[in-house]
Amino acid sequence: MVDRYENHLSQSEYRNRTLVQNSAPIVITTPEGIIRDLTPSAEQLFESDREALLNTPLNRLWPEKHQAKYQSLLEVRSSQTTEYHDIDITTSHKHSRPVDVRACRIEYGTQDAIYFLIRDVTENRRAREEMLAANQRLKDLDQLKTDFINTVSHELRTPLTSMRWSTESLSQLVDQRDETVAKLLRIIREDNYRLANMIEELLGFARLDAGKLQPNITNADLAQILDRAREEIFPLAQQKNITLAQIEGPETLMIQADAEQIRRIAINILDNAIKYTPKNGLVSVSLKQTKENAIIQVTDTGIGISENDQAHIFDKFYRTNQADVQNERGTGLGLAIVKGITEAHGGTVVVNSQVGRGTLFQVTLPRNR
Repeated sequence: MVDRYENHLSQSEYRNRTLVQNSAPIVITTPEGIIRDLTPSAEQLFESDREALLNTPLNRLWPEKHQAKYQSLLEVRSSQTTEYHDIDITTSHKHSRPVDVRACRIEYGTQDAIYFLIRDVTENRRAREEMLAANQRLKDLDQLKTDFINTVSHELRTPLTSMRWSTESLSQLVDQRDETVAKLLRIIREDNYRLANMIEELLGFARLDAGKLQPNITNADLAQILDRAREEIFPLAQQKNITLAQIEGPETLMIQADAEQIRRIAINILDNAIKYTPKNGLVSVSLKQTKENAIIQVTDTGIGISENDQAHIFDKFYRTNQADVQNERGTGLGLAIVKGITEAHGGTVVVNSQVGRGTLFQVTLPRNR
């Protein structure tokens, strides 16, 4: 029995010694900070052997900037712990190491002592720094993309405007009864409008993506804004022989909003409605008001939007897999810009649609800001 008991103690001692040797760095000091004991892993962390560390002050391994934190670790109260994360210590070879430190007050033998549990977090810090550097590179690339879109869009605006006015001037000088001439002028106008609309979408996307879609709030006549948008989009409806009905609602409806951004909302929704409505269809616009809100509704007799797609149509670059949609050219930004502008005005936009039966878009805007 004695032999078995001694063997059990020997095995237990071996297990405990192995556990301590392979544990995280542990240092035990007096309440004043003099090292009384430490584990082998602590020797490795401090790049020194046990004999050189015993009976020396632990604070000599603490940089000056962290001395206040070191002092608070020594002052930890019984039954409590004090800890600091990602602070630097200095090894015996003057190397800096980031560590997490936890301290508590214990009885070591018959005396008070401070128990330090120290964890090397060099890899954590390196990974975090690499992640931050990668994130900064992504931000820089994103800014380059935004700057590029802004620059190209602004540079394209001027020649497109010149082309549009030149086309209108040319139409006054040539005989449009000639079918070829009339067809060429129509193609120029259509492509000019398409490019101009794409540029506006890209500019809107750049502002939205950069978080700079700030409305310039003024008193604006919403009815007049919708009339302008209808006139601008009317030629597209004519080309497809689609009826673009007169706007129903009050002749004047004053709201506090950014008139140009609200025009962009109307243009994008109307363009979308005409694009996905078959020939001989109908697109109608109505304007309503409550005491607090102005409500724009655009209804079409188009191909409709599936329930699954309705959850994503306001996402940037999203386009449905419907064949009729894929056949139409587009950036997938129009409705994302509509949502961004509407929310920047404190409003909401919703869609109600059935495949094959048409779509209703409703934009609700507060009348007063």
